[in-house]
Amino acid sequence: MSVSIRPPIREEKRGRLTLAEPMLVTLGTPERLLAAIRHRWWVLALALVVGCGGGILAGTLLTPWYESTVSFAVLPMDDPTAPVPADPNMTALPLFTQILSSRRVADEVVAQLQLMRALGKENPQDARTELQKHISVWFDRKSNVATLSVEDRVPARARMIAQAFGEIGRTVNNEIWSAKTSEARKRLEARMAEHSTQLVAAEAEMRAFREREHVIDLPEQVKASVAEAAFLVRMRSQSKVSLHFNQAFAGADSPEVQRSQLEAGSAQAALKSMSHSGGALLALDNVPRLEQEHARLKRQIDTYSSLYDVLVKQVETLRSAETRPGGRAELLDMPSEARKPVRPSRVALLVQGFFCGLLIGLFFVVWPRRAVRQAWPEDSKGAW
Repeated sequence: MSVSIRPPIREEKRGRLTLAEPMLVTLGTPERLLAAIRHRWWVLALALVVGCGGGILAGTLLTPWYESTVSFAVLPMDDPTAPVPADPNMTALPLFTQILSSRRVADEVVAQLQLMRALGKENPQDARTELQKHISVWFDRKSNVATLSVEDRVPARARMIAQAFGEIGRTVNNEIWSAKTSEARKRLEARMAEHSTQLVAAEAEMRAFREREHVIDLPEQVKASVAEAAFLVRMRSQSKVSLHFNQAFAGADSPEVQRSQLEAGSAQAALKSMSHSGGALLALDNVPRLEQEHARLKRQIDTYSSLYDVLVKQVETLRSAETRPGGRAELLDMPSEARKPVRPSRVALLVQGFFCGLLIGLFFVVWPRRAVRQAWPEDSKGAW
Protein backbone atom coordinates (compact mmCIF):
# COMPACT_ATOMS: atom_id res chain seq x y z
CA MET A 1 0.00 0.00 0.00
CA SER A 2 1.55 3.23 -1.13
CA VAL A 3 1.01 6.49 0.59
CA SER A 4 1.68 9.86 -1.10
CA ILE A 5 2.28 12.85 1.05
CA ARG A 6 1.74 16.26 -0.47
CA PRO A 7 4.15 18.97 0.49
CA PRO A 8 2.61 21.67 2.59
CA ILE A 9 1.41 24.65 0.61
CA ARG A 10 2.72 27.92 1.95
CA GLU A 11 0.28 30.74 1.67
CA GLU A 12 1.68 33.96 0.39
CA LYS A 13 0.81 37.14 2.10
CA ARG A 14 -1.91 39.17 0.51
CA GLY A 15 0.30 42.21 0.31
CA ARG A 16 3.15 40.37 -1.49
CA LEU A 17 3.43 39.32 -5.16
CA THR A 18 3.86 35.81 -6.39
CA LEU A 19 7.22 35.41 -7.99
CA ALA A 20 5.93 34.02 -11.25
CA GLU A 21 3.18 36.51 -11.92
CA PRO A 22 3.41 38.08 -15.39
CA MET A 23 3.81 41.80 -15.87
CA LEU A 24 0.29 42.38 -17.22
CA VAL A 25 -1.19 40.70 -14.13
CA THR A 26 0.97 42.90 -11.93
CA LEU A 27 -0.33 46.00 -13.66
CA GLY A 28 -3.90 44.75 -13.53
CA THR A 29 -4.80 46.34 -10.18
CA PRO A 30 -3.38 49.31 -8.28
CA GLU A 31 -2.88 47.17 -5.18
CA ARG A 32 -0.56 44.78 -6.99
CA LEU A 33 1.41 47.70 -8.54
CA LEU A 34 1.81 49.40 -5.17
CA ALA A 35 2.86 46.11 -3.63
CA ALA A 36 5.51 45.67 -6.32
CA ILE A 37 6.77 49.22 -5.73
CA ARG A 38 6.97 48.67 -1.94
CA HIS A 39 8.79 45.39 -2.49
CA ARG A 40 11.39 46.82 -4.88
CA TRP A 41 11.38 50.50 -4.03
CA TRP A 42 15.15 50.71 -4.23
CA VAL A 43 15.06 49.84 -7.95
CA LEU A 44 12.66 52.71 -8.63
CA ALA A 45 14.69 55.11 -6.49
CA LEU A 46 17.89 54.15 -8.27
CA ALA A 47 16.27 54.67 -11.70
CA LEU A 48 14.99 58.10 -10.63
CA VAL A 49 18.41 59.12 -9.39
CA VAL A 50 20.06 57.93 -12.59
CA GLY A 51 17.44 59.68 -14.77
CA CYS A 52 17.66 63.00 -12.91
CA GLY A 53 21.43 62.83 -12.84
CA GLY A 54 21.51 62.13 -16.56
CA GLY A 55 19.27 65.14 -17.22
CA ILE A 56 21.50 67.41 -15.13
CA LEU A 57 24.63 66.03 -16.80
CA ALA A 58 23.13 66.51 -20.27
CA GLY A 59 22.18 70.11 -19.42
CA THR A 60 25.77 70.74 -18.31
CA LEU A 61 27.57 69.05 -21.20
CA LEU A 62 25.36 70.01 -24.15
CA THR A 63 26.37 73.11 -26.12
CA PRO A 64 24.10 76.06 -25.36
CA TRP A 65 22.20 77.75 -28.20
CA TYR A 66 21.35 81.45 -28.20
CA GLU A 67 18.47 83.13 -30.03
CA SER A 68 18.21 86.53 -31.66
CA THR A 69 14.98 87.86 -33.15
CA VAL A 70 14.15 90.71 -35.50
CA SER A 71 10.66 91.87 -36.43
CA PHE A 72 9.34 93.91 -39.36
CA ALA A 73 6.17 95.85 -40.01
CA VAL A 74 5.07 95.18 -43.59
CA LEU A 75 3.25 98.25 -44.87
CA PRO A 76 1.27 98.33 -48.15
CA MET A 77 2.56 101.30 -50.15
CA ASP A 78 -0.35 102.32 -52.37
CA ASP A 79 -0.02 105.07 -54.93
CA PRO A 80 -2.75 107.67 -54.28
CA THR A 81 -2.74 108.64 -57.95
CA ALA A 82 -3.32 105.07 -59.16
CA PRO A 83 -6.90 103.90 -59.86
CA VAL A 84 -6.38 100.56 -58.07
CA PRO A 85 -4.22 99.65 -55.05
CA ALA A 86 -0.79 98.19 -55.70
CA ASP A 87 -1.52 95.07 -53.61
CA PRO A 88 -5.28 94.38 -53.70
CA ASN A 89 -4.90 90.77 -52.44
CA MET A 90 -2.76 91.72 -49.41
CA THR A 91 0.06 89.37 -50.36
CA ALA A 92 2.88 91.59 -49.11
CA LEU A 93 3.18 89.96 -45.68
CA PRO A 94 3.21 86.26 -46.79
CA LEU A 95 5.56 87.14 -49.64
CA PHE A 96 8.02 88.85 -47.31
CA THR A 97 8.07 85.84 -44.97
CA GLN A 98 8.77 83.54 -47.92
CA ILE A 99 11.59 85.84 -49.00
CA LEU A 100 13.18 85.68 -45.54
CA SER A 101 13.19 81.87 -45.64
CA SER A 102 14.24 81.60 -49.29
CA ARG A 103 17.48 80.04 -50.51
CA ARG A 104 18.50 83.23 -52.28
CA VAL A 105 18.57 85.23 -49.05
CA ALA A 106 20.27 82.39 -47.16
CA ASP A 107 22.99 82.10 -49.83
CA GLU A 108 23.68 85.83 -49.68
CA VAL A 109 23.87 85.71 -45.87
CA VAL A 110 26.33 82.81 -46.02
CA ALA A 111 28.47 84.67 -48.56
CA GLN A 112 28.32 87.99 -46.71
CA LEU A 113 29.20 86.62 -43.25
CA GLN A 114 31.42 83.77 -44.52
CA LEU A 115 29.57 81.15 -42.49
CA MET A 116 31.06 78.05 -44.12
CA ARG A 117 33.92 77.91 -41.62
CA ALA A 118 31.71 78.90 -38.68
CA LEU A 119 29.19 76.15 -39.49
CA GLY A 120 31.89 73.60 -40.31
CA LYS A 121 30.80 73.02 -43.91
CA GLU A 122 32.88 72.59 -47.05
CA ASN A 123 30.60 74.27 -49.59
CA PRO A 124 27.98 77.07 -49.54
CA GLN A 125 25.09 74.67 -50.23
CA ASP A 126 25.72 72.64 -47.08
CA ALA A 127 26.22 75.81 -45.07
CA ARG A 128 22.92 77.18 -46.36
CA THR A 129 21.09 73.95 -45.47
CA GLU A 130 22.53 73.98 -41.97
CA LEU A 131 21.70 77.66 -41.52
CA GLN A 132 18.08 77.18 -42.59
CA LYS A 133 17.67 74.53 -39.89
CA HIS A 134 18.24 77.19 -37.24
CA ILE A 135 15.97 79.96 -38.52
CA SER A 136 12.24 80.30 -38.18
CA VAL A 137 9.85 82.86 -39.61
CA TRP A 138 6.27 83.56 -38.66
CA PHE A 139 3.86 86.44 -39.16
CA ASP A 140 0.71 87.94 -37.71
CA ARG A 141 -1.75 88.92 -40.43
CA LYS A 142 -3.81 91.14 -38.14
CA SER A 143 -0.93 93.41 -37.23
CA ASN A 144 1.11 92.86 -40.44
CA VAL A 145 4.19 91.99 -38.43
CA ALA A 146 6.76 89.40 -39.53
CA THR A 147 9.28 87.96 -37.07
CA LEU A 148 12.55 86.18 -37.82
CA SER A 149 14.28 84.05 -35.18
CA VAL A 150 17.90 82.83 -35.51
CA GLU A 151 19.67 80.33 -33.26
CA ASP A 152 23.43 79.97 -33.01
CA ARG A 153 26.06 78.81 -30.54
CA VAL A 154 27.57 82.31 -30.38
CA PRO A 155 25.27 85.17 -29.26
CA ALA A 156 27.06 87.84 -31.32
CA ARG A 157 26.94 85.71 -34.45
CA ALA A 158 23.23 85.04 -33.96
CA ARG A 159 22.62 88.80 -33.86
CA MET A 160 24.75 89.37 -36.98
CA ILE A 161 22.91 86.63 -38.88
CA ALA A 162 19.51 88.07 -37.93
CA GLN A 163 20.62 91.55 -38.97
CA ALA A 164 21.96 90.28 -42.31
CA PHE A 165 18.74 88.36 -42.98
CA GLY A 166 16.74 91.52 -42.35
CA GLU A 167 18.83 93.78 -44.59
CA ILE A 168 19.11 91.33 -47.48
CA GLY A 169 15.45 90.30 -47.19
CA ARG A 170 14.26 93.91 -47.40
CA THR A 171 16.48 94.53 -50.44
CA VAL A 172 15.19 91.45 -52.25
CA ASN A 173 11.61 92.35 -51.30
CA ASN A 174 11.97 95.80 -52.90
CA GLU A 175 13.56 94.28 -56.01
CA ILE A 176 10.71 91.80 -56.45
CA TRP A 177 7.99 94.42 -56.02
CA SER A 178 9.68 96.78 -58.46
CA ALA A 179 10.62 94.05 -60.98
CA LYS A 180 7.67 94.76 -63.28
CA THR A 181 8.29 98.50 -63.17
CA SER A 182 12.01 97.97 -63.68
CA GLU A 183 11.47 95.89 -66.82
CA ALA A 184 9.21 98.54 -68.31
CA ARG A 185 11.70 101.24 -67.37
CA LYS A 186 14.57 99.33 -68.99
CA ARG A 187 12.62 98.95 -72.23
CA LEU A 188 11.78 102.66 -72.25
CA GLU A 189 15.40 103.54 -71.52
CA ALA A 190 16.48 101.44 -74.53
CA ARG A 191 14.02 103.31 -76.74
CA MET A 192 15.15 106.59 -75.24
CA ALA A 193 18.78 105.78 -76.08
CA GLU A 194 17.76 104.92 -79.65
CA HIS A 195 15.85 108.18 -80.12
CA SER A 196 18.70 110.08 -78.52
CA THR A 197 21.09 108.69 -81.15
CA GLN A 198 18.69 109.64 -83.92
CA LEU A 199 18.27 113.11 -82.45
CA VAL A 200 22.04 113.63 -82.31
CA ALA A 201 22.36 112.51 -85.94
CA ALA A 202 19.58 114.89 -87.03
CA GLU A 203 21.19 117.79 -85.17
CA ALA A 204 24.55 117.00 -86.78
CA GLU A 205 22.91 117.01 -90.21
CA MET A 206 21.29 120.38 -89.46
CA ARG A 207 24.63 121.81 -88.36
CA ALA A 208 26.32 120.61 -91.57
CA PHE A 209 23.49 122.18 -93.60
CA ARG A 210 23.92 125.53 -91.85
CA GLU A 211 27.69 125.51 -92.35
CA ARG A 212 27.40 124.53 -96.00
CA GLU A 213 24.68 127.02 -96.92
CA HIS A 214 25.78 129.79 -94.51
CA VAL A 215 22.42 129.73 -92.79
CA ILE A 216 22.11 131.30 -89.37
CA ASP A 217 18.44 132.15 -89.14
CA LEU A 218 16.73 131.10 -92.33
CA PRO A 219 13.43 133.02 -91.91
CA GLU A 220 15.24 136.25 -91.08
CA GLN A 221 17.79 135.75 -93.82
CA VAL A 222 15.07 135.04 -96.38
CA LYS A 223 13.20 138.12 -95.24
CA ALA A 224 16.34 140.28 -95.48
CA SER A 225 17.26 138.86 -98.88
CA VAL A 226 13.80 139.46 -100.31
CA ALA A 227 13.76 142.99 -98.89
CA GLU A 228 17.18 143.70 -100.41
CA ALA A 229 16.13 142.27 -103.76
CA ALA A 230 12.98 144.37 -103.72
CA PHE A 231 15.05 147.46 -102.94
CA LEU A 232 17.40 146.73 -105.87
CA VAL A 233 14.50 146.14 -108.21
CA ARG A 234 12.93 149.43 -107.15
CA MET A 235 16.28 151.19 -107.54
CA ARG A 236 16.75 149.72 -111.00
CA SER A 237 13.30 150.80 -112.05
CA GLN A 238 13.90 154.31 -110.77
CA SER A 239 17.24 154.44 -112.58
CA LYS A 240 15.62 153.36 -115.83
CA VAL A 241 12.89 155.99 -115.48
CA SER A 242 15.46 158.66 -114.72
CA LEU A 243 17.62 157.51 -117.64
CA HIS A 244 14.69 157.64 -120.02
CA PHE A 245 13.78 161.13 -118.80
CA ASN A 246 17.37 162.42 -119.05
CA GLN A 247 17.82 160.97 -122.53
CA ALA A 248 14.70 162.80 -123.62
CA PHE A 249 15.91 166.23 -122.49
CA ALA A 250 19.71 165.90 -122.66
CA GLY A 251 22.34 164.44 -124.89
CA ALA A 252 23.84 161.02 -124.61
CA ASP A 253 27.07 162.43 -123.24
CA SER A 254 25.50 164.51 -120.55
CA PRO A 255 26.44 163.75 -116.89
CA GLU A 256 22.80 163.08 -115.92
CA VAL A 257 22.41 160.39 -118.57
CA GLN A 258 25.69 158.76 -117.68
CA ARG A 259 24.83 158.76 -113.96
CA SER A 260 21.42 157.22 -114.67
CA GLN A 261 23.04 154.55 -116.81
CA LEU A 262 25.55 153.71 -114.04
CA GLU A 263 22.83 153.52 -111.42
CA ALA A 264 20.69 151.22 -113.56
CA GLY A 265 23.68 149.02 -114.38
CA SER A 266 24.80 148.78 -110.75
CA ALA A 267 21.32 147.84 -109.59
CA GLN A 268 21.08 145.21 -112.33
CA ALA A 269 24.50 143.75 -111.42
CA ALA A 270 23.67 143.64 -107.70
CA LEU A 271 20.35 141.99 -108.40
CA LYS A 272 22.00 139.43 -110.66
CA SER A 273 24.64 138.74 -108.03
CA MET A 274 21.94 138.07 -105.43
CA SER A 275 20.23 135.60 -107.70
CA HIS A 276 23.27 133.29 -107.82
CA SER A 277 25.49 133.92 -104.81
CA GLY A 278 24.02 135.69 -101.87
CA GLY A 279 27.09 136.18 -99.66
CA ALA A 280 25.79 137.38 -96.31
CA LEU A 281 22.34 137.29 -97.82
CA LEU A 282 20.82 134.20 -99.37
CA ALA A 283 20.86 133.51 -103.06
CA LEU A 284 17.34 134.04 -104.30
CA ASP A 285 17.49 131.06 -106.64
CA ASN A 286 18.36 128.75 -103.66
CA VAL A 287 15.71 130.02 -101.30
CA PRO A 288 13.02 127.40 -102.21
CA ARG A 289 15.50 124.55 -101.91
CA LEU A 290 16.92 125.88 -98.67
CA GLU A 291 13.49 126.34 -97.17
CA GLN A 292 12.45 122.81 -98.11
CA GLU A 293 15.61 121.18 -96.77
CA HIS A 294 15.55 123.31 -93.64
CA ALA A 295 11.91 122.39 -92.98
CA ARG A 296 12.70 118.69 -93.39
CA LEU A 297 15.63 118.80 -91.01
CA LYS A 298 13.75 120.88 -88.47
CA ARG A 299 10.76 118.55 -88.63
CA GLN A 300 13.05 115.57 -88.07
CA ILE A 301 14.67 117.22 -85.07
CA ASP A 302 11.31 118.24 -83.62
CA THR A 303 9.97 114.68 -83.99
CA TYR A 304 12.90 113.03 -82.28
CA SER A 305 13.01 115.71 -79.63
CA SER A 306 9.31 115.28 -78.83
CA LEU A 307 9.65 111.49 -78.60
CA TYR A 308 12.71 111.86 -76.40
CA ASP A 309 10.92 114.27 -74.05
CA VAL A 310 7.93 111.91 -73.74
CA LEU A 311 10.19 108.96 -72.98
CA VAL A 312 12.11 110.97 -70.40
CA LYS A 313 8.86 111.79 -68.57
CA GLN A 314 7.74 108.14 -68.68
CA VAL A 315 11.09 106.90 -67.39
CA GLU A 316 11.02 109.39 -64.53
CA THR A 317 7.47 108.30 -63.68
CA LEU A 318 8.55 104.65 -63.56
CA ARG A 319 11.57 105.51 -61.46
CA SER A 320 9.29 107.24 -58.99
CA ALA A 321 7.03 104.18 -58.98
CA GLU A 322 10.02 101.96 -58.15
CA THR A 323 10.48 103.85 -54.91
CA ARG A 324 6.93 102.90 -53.88
CA PRO A 325 6.87 99.06 -53.75
CA GLY A 326 3.59 97.30 -53.07
CA GLY A 327 4.80 96.01 -49.70
CA ARG A 328 7.54 97.81 -47.81
CA ALA A 329 9.08 96.09 -44.78
CA GLU A 330 10.08 98.56 -42.08
CA LEU A 331 12.33 97.45 -39.25
CA LEU A 332 10.30 97.22 -36.04
CA ASP A 333 12.68 95.63 -33.51
CA MET A 334 16.44 95.51 -33.95
CA PRO A 335 18.14 92.15 -33.27
CA SER A 336 19.83 92.01 -29.88
CA GLU A 337 22.56 89.86 -28.43
CA ALA A 338 21.10 87.19 -26.16
CA ARG A 339 22.49 86.77 -22.63
CA LYS A 340 20.80 83.49 -21.71
CA PRO A 341 20.64 80.36 -23.89
CA VAL A 342 17.27 79.19 -25.13
CA ARG A 343 18.32 75.55 -25.21
CA PRO A 344 19.11 73.16 -23.75
CA SER A 345 16.87 73.91 -20.76
CA ARG A 346 18.25 72.30 -17.62
CA VAL A 347 14.83 72.25 -15.99
CA ALA A 348 13.30 70.54 -19.03
CA LEU A 349 16.13 68.00 -19.14
CA LEU A 350 15.73 67.36 -15.41
CA VAL A 351 12.00 66.75 -15.83
CA GLN A 352 12.61 64.52 -18.84
CA GLY A 353 15.25 62.55 -16.94
CA PHE A 354 12.87 62.19 -14.00
CA PHE A 355 10.09 60.74 -16.13
CA CYS A 356 12.48 58.51 -18.07
CA GLY A 357 13.89 57.17 -14.79
CA LEU A 358 10.36 56.69 -13.48
CA LEU A 359 9.31 54.67 -16.52
CA ILE A 360 12.46 52.57 -16.51
CA GLY A 361 12.18 51.97 -12.77
CA LEU A 362 8.55 50.87 -13.05
CA PHE A 363 9.52 48.61 -15.91
CA PHE A 364 12.15 46.82 -13.83
CA VAL A 365 9.87 46.76 -10.79
CA VAL A 366 7.09 44.87 -12.55
CA TRP A 367 9.33 42.82 -14.85
CA PRO A 368 8.37 39.06 -14.65
CA ARG A 369 11.04 37.05 -12.79
CA ARG A 370 10.07 33.51 -13.74
CA ALA A 371 13.06 33.04 -16.00
CA VAL A 372 15.39 34.46 -13.39
CA ARG A 373 13.99 32.18 -10.67
CA GLN A 374 14.33 29.10 -12.83
CA ALA A 375 17.99 29.86 -13.38
CA TRP A 376 18.71 29.61 -9.59
CA PRO A 377 18.94 26.34 -7.60
CA GLU A 378 16.04 25.20 -5.48
CA ASP A 379 17.75 26.06 -2.23
CA SER A 380 18.44 29.64 -3.27
CA LYS A 381 14.86 30.52 -4.22
CA GLY A 382 14.08 31.65 -0.76
CA ALA A 383 16.36 34.65 -1.26
CA TRP A 384 13.87 36.02 -3.76
